Amino acid sequence: MQTNAQPPLGGVATLPPASEKPEQGVRTDTLIAIAALGSLFLLPILASLAPLIFLAFGAFLMARRPASTIDALVRNWYILILPLYAFASTLWSAEPNLSMRYGFQLLLTFMIGIVIAHRVTAYTFLAISFWTSVPIILISALFGGARLDGIALGVFAAKNAYATAISMFALAALGLLFARETDRLTRLAALFGVLISPALLISAQSSGAIVTTLLTVGSFGMFVVGGWLTAYQRRGYFTLLFSIFAVLGLVVAVFHQQLLEILLALFDKDTTITGRTELWEIGSNLISERPFLGLGFQSFWVQNTPDAEELWAYFKIDARTGFHFHNTYISIGVELGIIGIALTAILLFSSLARSVQWAVKEPFGTAGYFVGFAVLIAARSMVEVDVFYQFSASSVTIICGLIYANQALAAYRASQPQITNEAIRTIVYPARLADTKIASADRGAPS
Repeated sequence: MQTNAQPPLGGVATLPPASEKPEQGVRTDTLIAIAALGSLFLLPILASLAPLIFLAFGAFLMARRPASTIDALVRNWYILILPLYAFASTLWSAEPNLSMRYGFQLLLTFMIGIVIAHRVTAYTFLAISFWTSVPIILISALFGGARLDGIALGVFAAKNAYATAISMFALAALGLLFARETDRLTRLAALFGVLISPALLISAQSSGAIVTTLLTVGSFGMFVVGGWLTAYQRRGYFTLLFSIFAVLGLVVAVFHQQLLEILLALFDKDTTITGRTELWEIGSNLISERPFLGLGFQSFWVQNTPDAEELWAYFKIDARTGFHFHNTYISIGVELGIIGIALTAILLFSSLARSVQWAVKEPFGTAGYFVGFAVLIAARSMVEVDVFYQFSASSVTIICGLIYANQALAAYRASQPQITNEAIRTIVYPARLADTKIASADRGAPS
């Protein structure tokens, strides 16, 4: 839960043990969270070390306060349904050993994410995401590689991965820039990050990343504007804003095909979206073969699987690994069926919806960051697979965003004045209540 008064790098949502000083508990939890989260954000540099560091420090964070860990997991049991279902797919998986292994890793990722959200504040999480992204972006910009056609790759294997990292870095910089808790030095660093991001994004030449970044920054800005309005003005502003979104949503639903063609023409893209439509058709056919349960968690892209081998050969993926259907819902549907698609959509859009509610109440940088991140992932979910696989920084961010939003909204409700039954009776029956009080006073008066 976010508070106005915090230690330099954030705070915790639960109290440390009585034997430990509060400041020491805060500092220790923050350092552990930095190591765990930082390893995921530094995945392009740390490679196979990143999951080991995340698990080691994540396990340490959970073991420090077992009672607090259990309480956090019980409170957020619904978030664990998806990874538990992925783990359970071992029972019907085409590759049971892989589904068991990766399903358990996904469950651990979710559990650690939940505990992190209960040990450090939302602002601390935002600061960690920014500062751990700085070395990736700087190394990519100064020493990163490029394709033969001049498109920048940074330290990543593909331009889209680099562009996505820039988008997330820009969003974190914006969040810190407009957060109330940010000190002057950090605000200057965030401003520098915001200023260099457009040039870096253009160097990666990813049209999809440019579109989704504009959408993300726009949604962030719309909510942050509310921070400069009075409560009365804010109510009217957000009512107007949501009305406009409703109309735009209707227009997109009716004219989505025409709008897609215009967008593709604008960025000089072919109508197959670089072969994605073919992948989507094949994925949809695979879902129809096992619609409810799917093939098992991460059991499709396995070497010597006929369909996977055929797709690798068709799309010239010589490594025969590291490929997906370029659509979050189709990828999940192939592995976990319609049930998996439903669980994925519920979790992702619950995080988005609750973050929006939070940003309406507190339209500042921290809430805006989690709204923007959920918008970014939701927008990219139609063409990429960014969330709900093991050791994914994006998955942890979506989970924590949902928990932080729930905490902030619960705190907001608790801070509001409670209307008692007596107050309601006073409003509805003022005259009757007054007569009752007069009669009671008369009975109590000495004769």
